[in-house]
Amino acid sequence: MILGIVLGFAALAVLSSVFGDGETDTVDPVAEDEGMTESGGDQDDMLIGGSGDDVFFGNGGNDLLIGKAGDDRLFGGDGDDSVFGEDGDDLMRGSAGDDLLVDAQGADTFWGDTGDDFIVATGAIDVAALQDQLENPNPDQPPELAPGDISIDFGPDSDDQGDQVFGGNGDDTIIAGTDDTITLGEGLDDLILGSWIEGAGPATVTDYSKEEDSLIYVYNSANSAPEMTLDTTTDAFGDPQDALLYANGDLVAVIEGMGGFFSLGDVVLTPTSAPV
Repeated sequence: MILGIVLGFAALAVLSSVFGDGETDTVDPVAEDEGMTESGGDQDDMLIGGSGDDVFFGNGGNDLLIGKAGDDRLFGGDGDDSVFGEDGDDLMRGSAGDDLLVDAQGADTFWGDTGDDFIVATGAIDVAALQDQLENPNPDQPPELAPGDISIDFGPDSDDQGDQVFGGNGDDTIIAGTDDTITLGEGLDDLILGSWIEGAGPATVTDYSKEEDSLIYVYNSANSAPEMTLDTTTDAFGDPQDALLYANGDLVAVIEGMGGFFSLGDVVLTPTSAPV
């Protein structure tokens, strides 16, 4: 599945959730420092954490979970959920449904699980603007995000601690960054990398499939297209092992087990602007 970009994200449907019938849980000063354990119900809930290590279960409905500071554990449950880890080393699981999982700070772990999920594991996206539209919806109208609502910063990735991303089953879209390790899982997945990785640590892809997956490399349309080159590592017997993808001489991706199979023709070079 090749994502229809300028970046015109068809997966933005994942972001549309209604919170009018649910609840918003707030924190008292003690709970904010110590961390909370909260569970939503069958409605569309909004659970917002504080400075502690929070544990949230969205359960049924299309929920919004925001961990804030601390090393949080956030579980969407059933429904099409939106989950933001924020600061700290967070664990986010979408569970069932077509979920949005976002974290731009810390060494985080993402599990898309089932459904067609949209995972953002880089500081190259304007997360605050994305979250604001979901956190403060018009009570009379569900929040809807157009492609122009997603902004890309083409500078160095501000999230350089390295995340673990597991797409799971379904046709997922994953925007990854510096030193991330991505296991795409089953389905027709889109992996989006970009110039924010250049000059930093490469992303590592553990299970890329030429038949099912697409690797999309985004660059600023104000600049010329990057020069993409490819190299291959070999094992002790001289057999091809991993494919190494370079942009303008910088290693941006290690595609494990694809040495001799992955080619530059497998890279979808996509110019775009910020915002997209």
